[in-house]
Amino acid sequence: MSNRSFLPLFFIGLALVLVAAIGLRIRSYNRESAESTDGASASESAAPQNETQGHASGIVSPSSEGTQPAGVGIVTPVPNATAAPVTVSSASREQRFAEALAAAQREGGVQQQKTAAPRAASAPAPAVSKPMGAPKSEPGLLSRIGTAISNAFGGSSSARPAQPQASSPSPQNNSQKSGGDTPDRPKVKDPTSDTSPPQLLGVIFQPPVINDGQETAAIITATDDLSGIRNIAGSIASPSGKALQGFAAQRESPESNRYVARIAVPKGCEQGLWRINFISITDNAGNTTNVNSSWNGGVGFTVNSESGDSTPPVLRSAYLERRSINGGEKDTLFVQASDDKSGVAMVSGVFQSPNKSARIGFGCRATDPENFVCDVVAMKTADCGDWQLEQIQMQDKAQNQSTFRYTDNAVVAPVKMNIIADKCDSTPPNIESLSLDPLMTTANGVVNVTAMVTDDISGAASVSGTAAGPPGDDGQPPKVYFPMRQSPDNPQIWTGEIKVPQDAAKGLWSIVWMSALDKSNNTRYFTPADAVLKNAPKFTVR
Repeated sequence: MSNRSFLPLFFIGLALVLVAAIGLRIRSYNRESAESTDGASASESAAPQNETQGHASGIVSPSSEGTQPAGVGIVTPVPNATAAPVTVSSASREQRFAEALAAAQREGGVQQQKTAAPRAASAPAPAVSKPMGAPKSEPGLLSRIGTAISNAFGGSSSARPAQPQASSPSPQNNSQKSGGDTPDRPKVKDPTSDTSPPQLLGVIFQPPVINDGQETAAIITATDDLSGIRNIAGSIASPSGKALQGFAAQRESPESNRYVARIAVPKGCEQGLWRINFISITDNAGNTTNVNSSWNGGVGFTVNSESGDSTPPVLRSAYLERRSINGGEKDTLFVQASDDKSGVAMVSGVFQSPNKSARIGFGCRATDPENFVCDVVAMKTADCGDWQLEQIQMQDKAQNQSTFRYTDNAVVAPVKMNIIADKCDSTPPNIESLSLDPLMTTANGVVNVTAMVTDDISGAASVSGTAAGPPGDDGQPPKVYFPMRQSPDNPQIWTGEIKVPQDAAKGLWSIVWMSALDKSNNTRYFTPADAVLKNAPKFTVR
């Protein structure tokens, strides 16, 4: 017989032998499966300690009560333990096939045991015993035969590999908040919208020590993130706080963030440390930063003075030339005052109307170092009745200030000026309505304001207001002041323009304050609590 006819017959015979061996093994397998069902249930409740020891030594240990065939072990995964590889002894291909087939039979029951209750990563969970004779879910016959043949001819171990260890939660899951909440997202700042007020970085005085009558420079360092600083102003207070010196700072150069204010102290002023009393910094978008005397521990400069005047003037007397006048006439108030060292430099005051909605201010001129004459002019349609001298303010040449009010000073309280008029105007103007156009604009845009203002007798003399945007990063809204003018065609119509700053805060803007003054000096202030502002339209900056 030639080699060509012999080889096909040889492979056919080999296939028949292999099929016969598989059939015999299947019948044996069915018998072993029935006998080992109860044993498998008992093996599932084996102590975790034995399993752990078996893995630690790399040995596959049979169950203490099981009836597994020799050479077939159950590998149970132990958390945080790495299964050692099982060494496969050299054997015939047929023996390995038979062992792999038996392992495939056991795989269904063992797999069910391992996946029924996954163990926690921290410690082994106790085994749960199943009722005797409980039904098991096993893979199909063809699936088990295919797996066994693959293992037998692929050189794999007769024991099933250990299951992968349970993975711990990922860092991403650990970072999430309980209840499914996600972390807050950072607020994204609009690079074209200035919502941050200016920052005051520092103040120094050069020179830091001066004599009375000399000058020092306040050097203020400040920055703004977007629109730039518009103005810086403030005041300096003497050691006793009775003298105040105001200032306004100018930018040192276009590229610099330093602002300089010249401060001159008078001759004979109080000696000691003069400190910052107040500083206000406003940027071009209307955001403002205010600091008071407590900022940075009270920065200041020292003044050396021989006289050291720290006492303000004292009011000696005050009386009117005439007790009663007509509307439009002038009255004269005589004031006597004294100062202990530098002398009185200025005297002024205010009368308040009977209805307390109007005031008449006045200034005084000195006739000698201690006597002053003050002219008081009444409006033609002023409120009729007794106008109370509300207060007198005085300042000496060392800039020490004093104020005397009718509520607590026996010299001021009796002084009253009676005014008689043909038309007595005691009512301030009223803003009846407001309209805006347009209701949506952009930064550097203009919103037109129209107001209807009424007054009963003298007529409105001035109207103004303030618009505010959404709160900035410091919680304070930017503000824009706007004046209004009277229409030549209708005296009750007043118009103005809200000039939205460049880089203004985006969002909803509204009018938050208005003032209306009539020709009799009656004044009324309107806030969002008043209906006209509460119901006024708002505009959006986009």
